[in-house]
Amino acid sequence: MTRSPDAESDAGPAAVGPARAFRVEPVFWAWLVAVGVDLFFNAGVFAGLFEQSREPNLLADEVLFARIPVAYVVVAVGVAAVAWVVDLAQITGARRGAITGTGIGLLFGLTGLVWLWTAIEMTLLFVGAGLVVQTAQMAAAGIVLGVVRRDLPARQLRWRSAAAALALAMTAIVVQNVIG
Repeated sequence: MTRSPDAESDAGPAAVGPARAFRVEPVFWAWLVAVGVDLFFNAGVFAGLFEQSREPNLLADEVLFARIPVAYVVVAVGVAAVAWVVDLAQITGARRGAITGTGIGLLFGLTGLVWLWTAIEMTLLFVGAGLVVQTAQMAAAGIVLGVVRRDLPARQLRWRSAAAALALAMTAIVVQNVIG
């Protein structure tokens, strides 16, 4: 993810500094890790919350699963927002990226879930779980994007992100079978 000598930015040609996070490839890999986090929680730890008997206002499983791609597009938009803020605030490193992502996740999660809670009946446990998931997704994205700004080579970004997403998805399957 290092810059080429002829890279252009607001600072002019051959700008020196950290790699930008608000680009397609870093956002994609951060999104993939955020999807892994989603699978870990929603298909693993919190899978039991998606039962009609527990949350009677949930959509039928067929409709719920058909809408998952829309949810992942929204996650991509959230990750892009984290990337934009990471670049704007010149955040570098995993810890600072995680803090930034956590803040954005809390903001998105609180506003969206509280708004939904005012309109439809949801248990407090379901609202809390949703907040945890959204916050964790954006924190994970912030970690990836903060590391990108530390000039993590593209190859390492790809391998680490793919490995993290795969590990999270596999852990979700294990957790679902142990809990469920």
